[in-house]
Amino acid sequence: MASTQTRSRSLPEKPSAEHLRKQAKDLARGEAIQLAAAQRRLAHEYGYRNWSELIRHVQSLSAAHEATREADEATGPTPLEAGPAFKSLWKRAVADLLELFEKLGFETMYGEDSKITTTRREI
Repeated sequence: MASTQTRSRSLPEKPSAEHLRKQAKDLARGEAIQLAAAQRRLAHEYGYRNWSELIRHVQSLSAAHEATREADEATGPTPLEAGPAFKSLWKRAVADLLELFEKLGFETMYGEDSKITTTRREI
């Protein structure tokens, strides 16, 4: 944004070009001004030089949000979002590792902070 305008409004986290268009129409009707003047005023209030600069920025943000959403859907939930199934799988994997350590001659100690420490037993 290469603007020297003072910003009196901030865009929401996920701005919508359609919402901005409705804001401009409402402003034009409410103040009995031309639509172009209302668009220009909104652009300035949001800190942009003109309407097209504001809309381009909002559309690029929308495209980025959509790409992120699609990527999230493609990769599936994170382990924390996976819930009980992941926790069960994780506990089983840890139990299997601890069993392997014991077979290899390691002693397992559980700390108060839930940390697991393994030390090699003397043979």
